[in-house]
Amino acid sequence: MAYREILDGVPRDRVRGTNWYDRNPETTMAEYSDTAAPHAETERLSVTCPADRKFLVELLYAEVTRLTAGVAAGFCASRFKLTPKGETEKELLTVQFLDNNVGYTKNFGIGQSITMFQGDVLKGYTLDLSTGGTVNYQLSVKLTEFDV
Repeated sequence: MAYREILDGVPRDRVRGTNWYDRNPETTMAEYSDTAAPHAETERLSVTCPADRKFLVELLYAEVTRLTAGVAAGFCASRFKLTPKGETEKELLTVQFLDNNVGYTKNFGIGQSITMFQGDVLKGYTLDLSTGGTVNYQLSVKLTEFDV
């Protein structure tokens, strides 16, 4: 028989927090920050909720900054998409602009937005449809992971 912690005479595996988010919380962060030339939509980060865990998405942040002007401006974007297990990908947050002025910035953040379950996937993407020029991208996500 395997050892089990005992809490006030009750086996520990039978005592759980009142709420699921009280159960073995761990902080998980993913970030992408870089400068890129024009490109099609490109996956930059991915987080998948593992078996027997849940994620509380505490912060999503996306930013796009024009660093050098392009010959012709095109849409630039940083975005997050969520794919719930067994479903299609859904857009969660997009920051985009159509501007060729150096230093132009758009950003947006969301706090405590969703709960992710086993098999759900959160991905961050960037996009620049300009002709020439460079753009800086920032994608950040902070999650708290819990036992189911």
